[in-house]
Amino acid sequence: MGIFFTFIGVWAFIFYVNWQMALAVSLTFPFMFIIYRVFRGRIHTAFRAARRSQSDMSNQMQNTLTQIELIKSYASENLEEERFEENSNRNKRDLIQVTHNMAIFSPLVDLVNYIGTAIILTLGAYFVIHDQLTVGQLVAYLSYVSLLQNPIRSLTSLLNQLQESLVSYGITEGLWILIRSNLRSLRTKVQ
Repeated sequence: MGIFFTFIGVWAFIFYVNWQMALAVSLTFPFMFIIYRVFRGRIHTAFRAARRSQSDMSNQMQNTLTQIELIKSYASENLEEERFEENSNRNKRDLIQVTHNMAIFSPLVDLVNYIGTAIILTLGAYFVIHDQLTVGQLVAYLSYVSLLQNPIRSLTSLLNQLQESLVSYGITEGLWILIRSNLRSLRTKVQ
């Protein structure tokens, strides 16, 4: 919540100081929103697939360890090893996809921030040349814009963590529903 208030406060202040440059830097916000909207779904889907493949790999490993004597008696060690390798490779691909999406998302947000800074430098130089702004005021304004961009960077990192948490919550909620339904069916059978 503090990030939000920092963002609004700094944004209002830079508007007060120079509305033209504030408006120009504000033009980058829709692009950040679009980037977020595009990558939110991709990152969420990638995290879900990675969690699912990690779960499959853990389940397969647990089943193999609990049934090791049966596996040995049927001489199916190679089959179990191939299954584990398949699950492991799928998990690796899914984790690479998560990393790929996050590796594109964060630099894109940074690029838009840099474009905003370049816009401020360009407009600021114009205002300095036409004696509407001093160099010191331009430097101060760039510092304020940096303060505006820091909450955006923090928010980007927070959104990545939120997507991962939402996937974990969805899995936990699904397991809880499954456990409750199994408990109900057991109670029904006992009665």
